[in-house]
Amino acid sequence: DRDGMRDVLPERWRFRPDDTSSLAETLTRFVSAGCPLPEPALVERIRTTMSLEAFSRAFRRALIELA
Repeated sequence: DRDGMRDVLPERWRFRPDDTSSLAETLTRFVSAGCPLPEPALVERIRTTMSLEAFSRAFRRALIELA
């Protein structure tokens, strides 16, 4: 639930920051569910908005705006 992951990951995959019990509960649920694959829409969103290429484009735009 920090560093932008709250906006990206489904609630069932998130846990309270700095809370080892919350992390353990989330991991236990994930493993108990057979380590399910993420939804295809989530994978596509990550690949298009959080890839190195996407970062590079955004960084370039920011530099051009600053210049």
